[in-house]
Amino acid sequence: EDPVEWVYFPESGLVSLISVMVSGDQVESAVVGREGGVGYLEAAGAGVIFSRAIVQMDLVAQRAPAKAYVAALDASATLRRTIASHIELGIAECRQTMACIAHHPPEARLAWWLLECNERTGNDRLPLTHEFLGAMLAIHRSKVSQVAAGLKAEGVIEYSRGVIQILDPAALRLGHRLHVGPLA
Repeated sequence: EDPVEWVYFPESGLVSLISVMVSGDQVESAVVGREGGVGYLEAAGAGVIFSRAIVQMDLVAQRAPAKAYVAALDASATLRRTIASHIELGIAECRQTMACIAHHPPEARLAWWLLECNERTGNDRLPLTHEFLGAMLAIHRSKVSQVAAGLKAEGVIEYSRGVIQILDPAALRLGHRLHVGPLA
């Protein structure tokens, strides 16, 4: 519930937006790369952020004071339309993610998340621990390790000490589609 003082627009890197439950459990609610921003939605509204933003990969970003961003938003119909379109896309992604978590096996969800990180950063080498992936996918770390071991055995990924290397994005996409169907 911190006030938004800055709005960030990544040029490279990856930021996870985390929802923290009363119990202390954490679940990723969004991932932001070079296609999006952090704080842009909240700054234009109540000015308070209810998620935790965690930088997952080295971040290079442009930032603007929230007040200057809001003034630019108020002054530009084009910027307002662009932000509204991005918000609409974000809501659609949230709906799809909720459906995927409810209906798809961990194998498909891990493949999807790795592809999302790869596409948003343009990087095949992702500094992600199994523990963190478990929090992002709402599954136990041990299940992430099991699924990752299967992908490693198939030659799709390689991993060691908190770094996952995507070796075969096409196979990852194929495996993802086999589990989730055409809409996910």
